Amino acid sequence: MEWVRSLWILGKWTASLGATVTDISCSYLSMNPSVSLVARELYRYPIKACGPECVESLEFDTDGLLIGDREWVVVDQHSSVVWQGSHPRLALIRPLLRNGSLTLLNDAGDQIEVDATDGSDSDDVRIWNDMAKCHEIHNGSDAGYEAARFLQRTAGPGLRLVRLGRTALRRSGLNPVHLAAEDSFNEFLAALAPEQRHLGNALRFRPNVLIQGLGEALVPFIEEHLTRLEWSSNGDSSALVVTSPCIRCVVPNVDPATGLVDDRVLDAVSKLSAERYHNKPTYFGVYAQPAGPAVLSRSAVLTGALAF
Repeated sequence: MEWVRSLWILGKWTASLGATVTDISCSYLSMNPSVSLVARELYRYPIKACGPECVESLEFDTDGLLIGDREWVVVDQHSSVVWQGSHPRLALIRPLLRNGSLTLLNDAGDQIEVDATDGSDSDDVRIWNDMAKCHEIHNGSDAGYEAARFLQRTAGPGLRLVRLGRTALRRSGLNPVHLAAEDSFNEFLAALAPEQRHLGNALRFRPNVLIQGLGEALVPFIEEHLTRLEWSSNGDSSALVVTSPCIRCVVPNVDPATGLVDDRVLDAVSKLSAERYHNKPTYFGVYAQPAGPAVLSRSAVLTGALAF
């Protein structure tokens, strides 16, 4: 790992010249090394834009989807899916998915149960496709009056809860897994001024998998150089294929504990990203796709393939 650490230091030193870690390392190395990792924490998000559920394992189906993750959405009075950028208090809603039942909790201690079994796809939902830059219309099932009242009391008027239909869950352009490294988050913390350290919360970045080094610290942002993660579960080999870095919007500005917004968070993330990527979007974390049906358990040992 020391040679990787050296590249990181060299990359930061040359950032002002417009070079990146990738620029330097491509000319410096022609090897494809690997690194040993641990799945430190696992999260799923039963309702898109709402709070996380910390879980002991993540299960991927034959279509490569993360079961129980973002199968529900919150829509406005126009049936358009909303996000934390427009409704930051959605962060205060904590969904728990258990045995066909979805429990919703909020910061005021309110709690309701929602039937999570499949219903008829009777509701049209408008979902923004960022690649095509347009709204798509998909089918879903409205969760009913009480769920809508719960959302409106917590996050704002006109909101409803809808479970997406099968076609919507398998629409193009989805990124099932968001992966980030603990050492990258620590680098973000170090970039904050001392009086801003209270803003530090890894869940601002909404990871599904938070990784750390096995027995040693990782180089910050090494996940951006991962091409593949492999692990063994019950004797079977499984893998996640890293597809792209995650472009950050304003969502990390939302405090997942309070729903309050602070622009200094994205400012720090943007500054760190500019040190690695000259004149590029703001990146933090990466997206990944499962190579097939699999189960990833908390504390699983992973082998990460690196490419520079």
